[in-house]
Order: sequence, then structure tokens, then C-alpha cells
Amino acid sequence: MLMKSQSGKYGIKVWVAADVEHRYTYNYHGYAGKIYDHPEKKRQDFELIEDLLKHKLTLTRTLRKNKPWRQRAIRKTLYKCEVCRNDA
Repeated sequence: MLMKSQSGKYGIKVWVAADVEHRYTYNYHGYAGKIYDHPEKKRQDFELIEDLLKHKLTLTRTLRKNKPWRQRAIRKTLYKCEVCRNDA
């Protein structure tokens, strides 16, 4: 996978569904690139996080200063569920 914006241009993207408390991996998926066979609806970050919280799941994410509109929306939702801490 090529990441043009990063200093190290290549990396591996991995999605893991795991239970942190019991150290058990439920599901694992390595990203191998775009699939062009069928069009999918793109899920925005905010929609994905809300969907996870409905099922009492969490998401670890880095909130960047260069995307303040996303940061405010996500922080409000996470703060209500006491998942996100505002240190700023």
C-alpha cells in the first residue's frame, strides 16, 4: 500500500476485532488494495464510530489538528459516552 503523504511511503493496513481484556482476536483483515468488482457505499468516520458505539464497541483513533471539523463532531459523541478525554 502506497502512502504518499508519509515519510516512509509504504505500509500495511490491518483491521483487527479483539477483546482487550481477555487478549482474544475475534476477526482479522489485512487490506490488500481497492476492490473494483462492486461499488460500495463509503462509510464516513463519524458514521462508523456512532455505529460501533451503538453496539457497545469502541474505536481507537488519532484526532488530527488539521481536520478540526471532524475532531469536534467525533469528540462530542465520544465525550457523551465517556470514551474520549479532552486534555486540550
